[in-house]
Amino acid sequence: MLHHFFQVHGLREKSIHLHCDNCSGQNENKTTIAYLAWRVLMGLHESIELSFMPTGHTRCLVNGCFGLLKQKYRKSDCYTMQQLEIVVNESAKCNKAQLIPGSSMEWRAWDSFFVHHFKPVKGIRSVHHVLLKSAKPGVVSVKSALTDAFKDVTVLTSSKDALDAAGLPPILPPAGLSLRRQTY
Repeated sequence: MLHHFFQVHGLREKSIHLHCDNCSGQNENKTTIAYLAWRVLMGLHESIELSFMPTGHTRCLVNGCFGLLKQKYRKSDCYTMQQLEIVVNESAKCNKAQLIPGSSMEWRAWDSFFVHHFKPVKGIRSVHHVLLKSAKPGVVSVKSALTDAFKDVTVLTSSKDALDAAGLPPILPPAGLSLRRQTY
């Protein structure tokens, strides 16, 4: 989804700073770090800074807005995308539905693609600040606290030429519903 966001909503910015909660299943993981390193290696950004919220401090406006959406959704009959759009838009002023037609959103096999080109950062769950710069291709600079010094970790395991030749990972076709879900 991050790739789709940059393709559709990006402003060709050269430097970006992203803030995430510290959920290892969603943000603080090898695929996210490899993806951001890939963007810098491909020249899509000159620098990317990624900051993870400290444990216990991850509640923010986005979480509150999502909570309001969940409350509205649980009280609604919602069977179609159009009905879901109405629920989202009526849940709170801070929520606005962004429908993505099936043909415009491409899910790619990033995990299996990156396994051949990048290695994970050891101890990523204790890292709160990540910096990637075009001046250090294939290197991720990490630190746990704001006052710590950055430590460089080489994550690129293949050459830049091999990465260029690989292009983009293959598109994952939608899995659809299992027979069990179709007949329940």
